Order: sequence, then C-alpha cells, then structure tokens
Amino acid sequence: MSQLMNQGNLPPKVPSLNDESVRFQVELEFVQCLANPNYLNFLAQHGYLKENNFVNYLKYLLYWKEPEYVKYLRYPQCIYMLELLQYKQFRAELVNTPCAKFIEDQMLLHWQFYTRKRIRMQQAMMDAIRQRQENQSTTDTTATSTQQNINMAIKP
Repeated sequence: MSQLMNQGNLPPKVPSLNDESVRFQVELEFVQCLANPNYLNFLAQHGYLKENNFVNYLKYLLYWKEPEYVKYLRYPQCIYMLELLQYKQFRAELVNTPCAKFIEDQMLLHWQFYTRKRIRMQQAMMDAIRQRQENQSTTDTTATSTQQNINMAIKP
C-alpha cells in the first residue's frame, strides 16, 4: 500500500454533491426514477414518503417543471408523478402494491394508445401531403394547357 502511495497513485477523487454538474445529474436521475410506480411503491413501503425531509425534497424538485430543466427529461410522466407526490393521500396509497400496479398498467395503456394514435396521425398527414401534391400537379397541368391555349389563340 505504501508502495502505491510512493509512486504517486492516489485513490480516485469522489465527486462531491456540492459540484453543480454532479448535483444536476443526481437530481435528474432521481426525478426520472419517479416515473416508475414500482420504485414509488418501494419508497412508500420503506417509509420515505412519510418523512418530512423527503417530502420537502420532493417540493424542492418541482423546479424540474420549468422549461429550462424539463427539456432534459427523457420520461415526462415523472413530472406528473412528482406533482401527485405533493399530495399526502397519494403518498399514503402508494404503500399498496395494487395501487402501484394500477398506475403502471395505466401508463402502459397510455403508451400503447398514444403510439397507435400517433401512427394514425402521421399516416393522415402523409395522405394529406400526397393529396395536396396530386392536386397541385393536376392544377399545374391544367394551368400549362390553359396557357398554351391562350398562346395559340393570341398568335395569328
């Protein structure tokens, strides 16, 4: 061990939570974990959601709703869960595993519906664009033939 120290090999520096970039990353990761109903159930069953310090921390994290922060979130449902966690009744219900399971099921159903709806909307937009292009090419063809007829009528 002393031989390692003599060679100048120091143990790696542990990042401090006072470092703003580390704090940002830790809070970002934690806020996104709130999108997982099973994790919320774990927190509730272990009593974290009853502790005043933890509840105050959840209130502090509401700054993630601001546009300059929300753009970094990959799971936007975590903001909705963070808002719900502000209510004591919601925190109390999360102790029940069936409650967390219901929330998870609803999220999955939302994703499935959203994906199908988005595909239908994209298909409708593509159909509308194709229709517009077809109408424009028909209009262009008609305009060209009309112009040709006018040119022929003008020439003696």
